[in-house]
Amino acid sequence: MCGRFTLRRDLDSIRRELRVEAAGGSVLYEPRYNIAPTQQSPILINEADRGRQITPMIWGIPRSRGTRMVRQINARAEALPLRSPRCAVITDGFYEWAGAKGSARQPYWFHRPDDGLILMAGLWQWTEVENGYEQTFAIVTTAANAAVAPIHDRMPAILEGDSLALWLNPKAALRDLPGLLGPGRDELIERRAVSMAVNDAKNDGPELLL
Repeated sequence: MCGRFTLRRDLDSIRRELRVEAAGGSVLYEPRYNIAPTQQSPILINEADRGRQITPMIWGIPRSRGTRMVRQINARAEALPLRSPRCAVITDGFYEWAGAKGSARQPYWFHRPDDGLILMAGLWQWTEVENGYEQTFAIVTTAANAAVAPIHDRMPAILEGDSLALWLNPKAALRDLPGLLGPGRDELIERRAVSMAVNDAKNDGPELLL
């Protein structure tokens, strides 16, 4: 699964790299080092009439589980709803943990060797809240590649090259996109152990990656 991620880049450079003319949806953004579920993050979508847009969304799609509501933060690539709107989660790294469950687990940060963006396949929807509606998202996960497998058996589905445009194309049916959500290339990302302070979602700063 994917339970935290980073996005340390400034919004203008993200917009230029992703060829987005302007960020919409009143995106208020500052570099982040420990983005957690229920928090807001800039998300890339492709609208049929306006093209690529960056819009703020809340991580976690509310789902009913028995008598209570939970936030779905991940969606398995092997069992996706065919008609859900698709998005790309803009990141430059993500965390996984090794060791027995508890506060002493060691976090590892996975990132590209060139420090580039990591665009994760995602699903999103409008969610009704007390004062109206908000956009919410979940990260699509797939089987781990060789870089991630020693720490976890799942990883985010990473979109590269043409796969990004295909995934975001609202006219393309999911069933027509075979193989798009397989494990990322082994050499695409590398890992390193980082500060145990990552374990507390309230901590957010560059010192987490030391």
